[in-house]
Amino acid sequence: MTAEPVARPHTDAPHESRLSPDEYKAVFRGHPAGVVVVTLRDADGRPVGFTATSVISVSTEPPLLAFSLASSSSSWPAVSRATTLALSFLADHQDDVSARFATSGIDRFAAGGWTALPAGEPVSTTTHPDPTIWTISFPV
Repeated sequence: MTAEPVARPHTDAPHESRLSPDEYKAVFRGHPAGVVVVTLRDADGRPVGFTATSVISVSTEPPLLAFSLASSSSSWPAVSRATTLALSFLADHQDDVSARFATSGIDRFAAGGWTALPAGEPVSTTTHPDPTIWTISFPV
């Protein structure tokens, strides 16, 4: 699944801001492992999230990325209906966050460290070193 990212930091930055090709490249250069937590809200407004270890850059112009998710994943129903989702790029010391969002059958958000973007997507407040979050808009 690919989508076009819109840069939205934790602040109240305008929703219209776009990643330039150079900004897009800088994110992937600074994050070679590609481990992220993908988060969104389901149809009932509940937060949904999972660890994705296969995030790759597809194109810088337009900025596109891809990740894989099995249709058997508990997150798949929400992702398949999502209009937006957010990616929190994890630092190497955040293996606990990565493991929590890779674990089934638990409340992955219970430990805290999350806030909502203006559109409602939950995002990490502990992302390091750069707190920029990408909100991905899927065509409806």
